[in-house]
Amino acid sequence: MLRALLKVSIGSAGYVVTGFAANVIAANTLGANAFGVFSLAISLLNVLQEVCGSGIDLAMVRIAAGYLPEDRVRAEMVFKAAFRVKILITLVLSGALYALADTIALAVFKEPALGRPLEWASVGLIGFALMNYQLARLQAEERFTAYAFLKAAANAAKVAALLALWQLDGISLDAVAMAWMLTFFVSYLAGMPLFAWPSRRISGRPSRHDFSELFKFARWIIASHFLFTLYSRVDAFLLGRYWGSYEIGVYSVAWNLSFVIDLLTYSVITTLLPRAARLTTDREKSAHLKTTVLLCTGLAVTLSPLFFLIDFILAVLFPDFAGSAEPFRILLIGGLVTLIVHPLYLILYSSNRAEILTAIDFFLVLFSFCLGLYLVPRYGINGAAYTTMAGRIFGSALIAFFVGRQIVSGKN
Repeated sequence: MLRALLKVSIGSAGYVVTGFAANVIAANTLGANAFGVFSLAISLLNVLQEVCGSGIDLAMVRIAAGYLPEDRVRAEMVFKAAFRVKILITLVLSGALYALADTIALAVFKEPALGRPLEWASVGLIGFALMNYQLARLQAEERFTAYAFLKAAANAAKVAALLALWQLDGISLDAVAMAWMLTFFVSYLAGMPLFAWPSRRISGRPSRHDFSELFKFARWIIASHFLFTLYSRVDAFLLGRYWGSYEIGVYSVAWNLSFVIDLLTYSVITTLLPRAARLTTDREKSAHLKTTVLLCTGLAVTLSPLFFLIDFILAVLFPDFAGSAEPFRILLIGGLVTLIVHPLYLILYSSNRAEILTAIDFFLVLFSFCLGLYLVPRYGINGAAYTTMAGRIFGSALIAFFVGRQIVSGKN
């Protein structure tokens, strides 16, 4: 497990470093106002991709990993079914976002400059879905070396594109949005040779049972991930509604810095999901739970000094964004709680109780939206950060409660 986690963490580290570099270039060259508009477009992209994104991907991993390595033909049918569903839903959402881009920009956020980045986001939605499908397939097959390479390559392409624009003096909001979205397709093309081996070319079409099995599990994961991603961007959406692009830009720097912790959390979940899919006995689940808690607590303690180092980090990398320090500290607390608790919800997946997580995320969105409606209009950037932190603690408490109850009820 530790070896697999190391590989995923290396890939995530490459993803974090290159993604961080891309955000540094974008924030410092665009300025707070334009970077705020760009961040709103990225936030909406992240929310929409959950409808056709990681929910289906995780269901695919959960089901296919149960067949591998013994029954590769059945696993291949699951892969094909998931791919067809993803592409169909993605094309529908992409077309809707493109058609409604200007309406969303003007009617919802009152920001005319947002229209063009949203049009590019509708294109990026397709590339994002293709890239994430490849990552999910590599995860299901536990090919974590290839997973690490492809994950790091995604943001490396962004850095290369932004550096090219910088050298050509072509940095603008439209150019950055275009380059950012097109790099998803570059990453997908880079990953295609990983699936070109003759032994992987298994003929046949997925059956109705394959689609049924996928939807039976995926419906809860799709709903859960959509709700969680919506919750995680309630802060930015409310800032955009009640404040302006400058505040969003300053807050986005803090959010992007704290997102490093979320990526580490996701690395743990990515590594453990195929193994959790094969847990059957209560003893195995209890042992898995203890190991996960110890691992994640150690990681959280290691990252805690960032609370004191943030002023120095901002002074070096984001000299015009000193106001991001306080919201980062607030977000850091919620991120560390998430790191310790969220990987535990894999127990719910292994017990086929994904609907519990969907219910948790529904109440999380409701809680955060109501709290944000009070805090964000009054306290701005810090109000958004406190909204996110409180939501993370609230959601983690619910996850801990239901996972604990699942373990206890399984033993009785």
